[in-house]
Amino acid sequence: MSGSPDTDGAYVIPSAMMKKDGYILAWEFFASEVGGPIRLQVYRPNCSSANTHFCPRNHSCIPKADNCISPSLFSCPANSVCMGSGRCLSTCQRQNVSFPSDSIPRTDYVIVAETLVDISKKGKKLIYPLPEKAIKVQAGDVIGWVGNTSSGALAFEQTIDDPSFFYPGSSFSLSMGSALAASGGATRYEIKHLLRAHVSQPSQAAVNVNFTGGGIHKVTVIVDNVAESRVKTCEVSVQERIENLRIVTPLTNVSYPTGQKVRLESARDKGSNMSYTWTTNGTTYNLENPEVVYSHTGLYPISVHASNNISSADALSEISVQQPVTLTWSEKPPAEINVGVLCNFSVVISGTNVTVTKDFGDGSSPNDTFIESAQNTVINISHAYTKHGEKDISIEAKNNIPTSPAPLTFTLRAKSDLGDILIQLRPAATVGNVLKIATGQTFELDVSVSDKQPVNYTFRFDDKSRPDRVETQDGDTKVTHKYDTETDYNVTITSSVMGHSENRSVHVIARLCDKTCSQTDPKYSWNISPEPAAEQAISESDKQKASFELEPRRLVKVNYTVTLNISYYDQKTLTEEKYWFKTHIRVVSSPLVADISGGSYREVDSSSTSTQLTINASKSFDPDDPDKSNLNFVWTCKFENNSVLPISDELCNSTEFVKIPGKDIVKFDFNKFRKNVSYTFKVTVKEGLRNHSAQQVVKLLPNIPSLEISCRDCLDKINPHERVKLEGKCTNCKRNHDLTLTTWKLLDANEDEEEELSGNINVTDPELGWNSINLVLKEHKLKRDTKYIAQLTGRRGNRQSTVQFSFQTTSPPENGSCTVSPKSGEAAETMFGIRCENWVTRDNPISYKFLYKTFLTNLAQINTLSTESQVYQLWYFGERSTPSRVLPLGDPQDDFKLYLSARICNHYNCCANFPLNATVTEGDDQNVEESIGKELDKIDAKEDPKKVVQLVNSFTSIINYGNKSDSVTTTEIRTKIRSKLVDKLTEIDLTDNTQAQQTIGALIEALKKNRINATDSK
Repeated sequence: MSGSPDTDGAYVIPSAMMKKDGYILAWEFFASEVGGPIRLQVYRPNCSSANTHFCPRNHSCIPKADNCISPSLFSCPANSVCMGSGRCLSTCQRQNVSFPSDSIPRTDYVIVAETLVDISKKGKKLIYPLPEKAIKVQAGDVIGWVGNTSSGALAFEQTIDDPSFFYPGSSFSLSMGSALAASGGATRYEIKHLLRAHVSQPSQAAVNVNFTGGGIHKVTVIVDNVAESRVKTCEVSVQERIENLRIVTPLTNVSYPTGQKVRLESARDKGSNMSYTWTTNGTTYNLENPEVVYSHTGLYPISVHASNNISSADALSEISVQQPVTLTWSEKPPAEINVGVLCNFSVVISGTNVTVTKDFGDGSSPNDTFIESAQNTVINISHAYTKHGEKDISIEAKNNIPTSPAPLTFTLRAKSDLGDILIQLRPAATVGNVLKIATGQTFELDVSVSDKQPVNYTFRFDDKSRPDRVETQDGDTKVTHKYDTETDYNVTITSSVMGHSENRSVHVIARLCDKTCSQTDPKYSWNISPEPAAEQAISESDKQKASFELEPRRLVKVNYTVTLNISYYDQKTLTEEKYWFKTHIRVVSSPLVADISGGSYREVDSSSTSTQLTINASKSFDPDDPDKSNLNFVWTCKFENNSVLPISDELCNSTEFVKIPGKDIVKFDFNKFRKNVSYTFKVTVKEGLRNHSAQQVVKLLPNIPSLEISCRDCLDKINPHERVKLEGKCTNCKRNHDLTLTTWKLLDANEDEEEELSGNINVTDPELGWNSINLVLKEHKLKRDTKYIAQLTGRRGNRQSTVQFSFQTTSPPENGSCTVSPKSGEAAETMFGIRCENWVTRDNPISYKFLYKTFLTNLAQINTLSTESQVYQLWYFGERSTPSRVLPLGDPQDDFKLYLSARICNHYNCCANFPLNATVTEGDDQNVEESIGKELDKIDAKEDPKKVVQLVNSFTSIINYGNKSDSVTTTEIRTKIRSKLVDKLTEIDLTDNTQAQQTIGALIEALKKNRINATDSK
């Protein structure tokens, strides 16, 4: 039926009562009228007397002393249950639970829940609220609904036993939590609305859980039946004790700016569900990570107290607060300035504890200024440049705050004149500055300026021909000339730069030198200053020889100046010609090398069949005295501070170094040392005033494999460009077979970085014979100028031990440059020279090699190379400036450009490569065979083997380039020329590996495409 008797109120259905506790999972109703939304409500009985409670069994309030128990939970004789008390009373009559005659409700109600439902359609409807919005109800709760004149309505049916009570909205508040009084004016209607609540059936399950870690743990319960499945998740708080609480932010090694938020953070090893109390700058913060603003500079203490229900802990730290740095220009430098003129500029700085670094971009050391406090302070800066060129100025201001402002930069140009003009003559001039040569003899002028800059040169060699003009980029050039007739002329050299010119002159005398041009043997006079000590004095006869030889240890560690006077009597001019030369020698002693075998850290088996601990420093040596006869060894040792009980007669019984007896090898009984304690042994190698030390840490442990590490061909420093071969050894194993596992690690001692090298992933080919206990680090694996520790761990059964090997890498020379002069010329004709300057290294001495690129062909038999491979051929080795020599022909496919390379190496053969190039073309000389013969005959292969090799290489490149005709005549000529070249090479005495490398390389070039069988060349 439709059309409820009343509107604007609530219909409560007392018989629609919950029998058990549970949740309303769905509402089911029948809509009879369409309209606005209605409210489906839950009403909870509320007894008016405090001494009663509601009993769902009889829909009434009963005394609190009486129980209201469902008969399904127990049985009574003859089913005699008293509905009033819930007890088994044979005299108690079953009460009527219907409401045939009640005009008012039997109890008061309180509205405890409601669901808003839209009535947009007539008929039966089933609504499922979301699981998390299920309504919790308890036994005794009843349902009903609320509508108004504009809302929809529910259908109902006529009834006598299940009446509804209408509570008008005008008399009652029908909102959540409101009370509906039984005596408040509710009206009984003999109707029952078609409304039903689907209630869940209560169930219970339990499980015991042991949480192993603290924190908030989520517990999920899945309940399902044949109809559906539900998931419920709750959180359980499990706490653990707080351990090792510490403050990690702010950092103590940096500063923080004023006026900015600083986040306070802590860390701990263990602990959960903690509350925090921070105290700093006079304020307390009850937050885990408060953000604090410090308004003033200074050093502030910080404390944090952390606690949970079972423990507490405290930690302390401090924060350095500084005013942040600002940096701006006050007056910028000028765009241009003359060399030697003071350059003035200024900057404005604010901040505390500011370090101002000024880099003027001219190679001088950066200058630092410390300012304790600055507030828009003007800093005046001055500097005078000594060399011309563009200078990149950089001004940097920073304090301990990591976020410093960007440096101020400026580029200015320092202008200058030419500086010093340097002229070198080959051959040398006399002491009267006259260059005397023979007609037809080529002489060389090597010109440079002290201020490297583009310079234009003009050379005038006579008054008849046009002058030679040369343009340079760096002021370095080299020219050659010869006079075919007798000449006495002042060669003029004009140097020009930026409109400024300067002239220099060289007096040259060229005269015909035939049979009448004879001279006496030259006289030599050497002098060295300071003179060696009396016991090392140099005899006068030694000073008159052509070569001045000094044996090792004849000179002490000072700087020497060596001069040479050469004179001869010219019988044609009846004059004595004199020449003077000077050089400088710096004598130094090599540092001693101290080395303890086995590694820097060893773990030794104290239960070994050997009863002694051996420390071996016999590989220590004096590079200046390889037989080490003069070395003295001083041994000391100490132990680490620990809780192990001391022993009687302990050898190293102090945490400070104590002296112990010994020579290069020391041996001590195991019973003089404690087990599981680290001992540091230090050996100091001495010779005169020189000394050097090495240390080894040793720990004695029982029943372990005793491991050692040695290095093949290692010096006191290692070249990071070469492979490193480390050998591991187990001294108490049977050929290392007892080890079941070995692991290599490479530790970066500077940065504490660690790299595991297990499985030898960085070794080279296995054919080298390296196994798991040995290690080969590939080329370029290591960083330069870095301290490393190679660590080997070996396991035998359930016991393992570790050994470490410390080593230091070197770095190639740096900061220098090289030039080739002239930049172009002809093969076998033009004299080229290469000069290197300003190369520095920590590991002297520096050596120089100069190479040029060539091509090797027909190399198929060498399986590591292609059939045509580019290689660099050694051209010269020795001093940083080469003598003037010829170069081979450049690459015809690349405009005759010849690619050169200067290789600058330190004491450990760690090298830097400086690329160069020159243009070397074919000359106009058509009679190559005759020219080659003349030039080769001039050179003594015994006296100047390097020059022979260079000349052979140059001639070889010419005939190889001219190898275009296969006629019989051409082939015979080339074969004849090659034979001459090979014969000249065979005259060279090979005195060292480098000279052999240079000579054999020239031999390979000379035999290219050759059809002769040169027995001597083999």
